[in-house]
Amino acid sequence: MHLRVVYFLIFSAVAFNGCATMFQGSTKEMEFTSEPSGAMVYIDNEPIQQTPFSFLLKRDGEHTIRFHKENYLDRSFIIRSETESGWVFLDLFIFYGLFVDAATGAWNNWDYNYIHGVLDKK
Repeated sequence: MHLRVVYFLIFSAVAFNGCATMFQGSTKEMEFTSEPSGAMVYIDNEPIQQTPFSFLLKRDGEHTIRFHKENYLDRSFIIRSETESGWVFLDLFIFYGLFVDAATGAWNNWDYNYIHGVLDKK
């Protein structure tokens, strides 16, 4: 009886998740640093925290990053995630996973783990 419950739980975990969602999730921990340190970081126009810090950033689409500090020029840029084709290929074997990973953005990734902003004096 207990073995059936274990099999059911394993089946449910695989059947109702995509490969990328299970193994890497829909967020990625990114390190934010700046020169000079103590700059406020805005992600998609939302104030987050002063550097240095770590933040779980959603893997889907693109994000506008802005570094701001008094007496310095703001530094802004856009980061774009790219779909990793290996996850898409694996999801072809778990049909439902195709939709889960596409909806959560778990297929996507960046080639880096940190974002560093260098600010110039005004």
